[in-house]
Amino acid sequence: MARKVGDVSITSANVEYIAGASTQKIEAVVKDKEVLFYILPGTNVSTVKLNLNINKHSTSSIATGSTINLSQDVPLVITGKDGSQKTYTLKATEPIKLDYGVG
Repeated sequence: MARKVGDVSITSANVEYIAGASTQKIEAVVKDKEVLFYILPGTNVSTVKLNLNINKHSTSSIATGSTINLSQDVPLVITGKDGSQKTYTLKATEPIKLDYGVG
């Protein structure tokens, strides 16, 4: 007997927004149940386009290509084929300078 198990993980995510005359793309860092977008302070994130990569058999409460407001935390629910769910929180956060990299 086999049981199908749903995949509720996020493979990758990014947001796109207009800054001046160009479109900027920010890749997310997924940490447990948080999806973090490191964005400089003062950037208008009230109308960003969300792009998600999840398992093709899973569904998302926010469709990829949707416009969201990252001025505040946004909940995102991924539902697997078996009905299992995982809730993530999308957050725009200020990058912290480290000795190396971004965190």
